[in-house]
Amino acid sequence: MTIILIIVTSLGLLIAWTIVIFNFGGYTMAKKIQAEIYRKQTEAKNLAGRLNQTRQKLDEM
Repeated sequence: MTIILIIVTSLGLLIAWTIVIFNFGGYTMAKKIQAEIYRKQTEAKNLAGRLNQTRQKLDEM
């Protein structure tokens, strides 16, 4: 009886830690995607600023 209880408990802990590890993997992936989105937004803002500068120079000509 005790051995069965130990086996069931260790299996439960194994499953629990597997879930924790996979959730952490998903969290880090979400953070990487978030960082990439922020990088692309910054890049787009910089491009829009350069486009506006070019447009102003053309208007002055």
